[in-house]
Amino acid sequence: DNFGAAVALATDGSRALVGAPGDGRPGRLRHGTATVFLHTGTTWAEETILSATDAATDDLLGTSVALSADASRALLGVGSDDVGAAMDAGSARVFSRTGTVWAEEATLVASGGAASDSMGYSVALSGDGLRALVGVHGDDTTAGASAGSARFFTRTGTTWVEAATLVAGDAAADDAFGRSVALDATGARAVVGVLNDDTIDGVDAGSARYFSLSGTTWTERATLLGSPAATSDRFGVSSALASDGTRALVGAHLDDAVGFVDAGSATIFVLMP
Repeated sequence: DNFGAAVALATDGSRALVGAPGDGRPGRLRHGTATVFLHTGTTWAEETILSATDAATDDLLGTSVALSADASRALLGVGSDDVGAAMDAGSARVFSRTGTVWAEEATLVASGGAASDSMGYSVALSGDGLRALVGVHGDDTTAGASAGSARFFTRTGTTWVEAATLVAGDAAADDAFGRSVALDATGARAVVGVLNDDTIDGVDAGSARYFSLSGTTWTERATLLGSPAATSDRFGVSSALASDGTRALVGAHLDDAVGFVDAGSATIFVLMP
């Protein structure tokens, strides 16, 4: 089932969301699910299991998960979703909660989506649950095949719309920009991992990019690098951003840390004004 492949918590810790992208049923193997748990007193209880209404074999819903601050909205990545004729284009599904009842609210797909885009391997939600950032690390852009992108969606009324596409200013083929994404509570600051970025430290050393939103325009503000960093570290495989956007945490799971091959590391950054 791969239960635990992705996890998220409400701000007060009262609800937990756990992805199980390998979960499935006969005829729909590995369509994926995510389970919501509710904490009452000292007891955790399963509140509901979330799955897509059009779930299909090998969709892998729950590859990534995110919750709004009050856990009234959940965002689930469906990294291998077939969108139309585009196999493994990927998508993300929004679920909303009223009381203890959850309902599927929307399907987010990338404009110009294509086969093997793998949209949804990373997702993030703003605190109010009205802004979403979804990584599309397999996206073929003008910079080259699998350069990658991240798509920003906003909710107005009852409708979700794609509002912006984030890409790196120095994007190149096979960068896998969007392998990880993070938003601050306002949804106006973002960190995006560039897993296979070739930096001054070596091929596939990786990086992360810091963006800020002003009005309707996203601007790339900084490049975050591991220190020290080296070839094949894959810095940017995971990322997190403090609710006020002042600190970022970026993982490098193949870093040869403290003398051990692929021991891994994570680096924290203070983001100055």
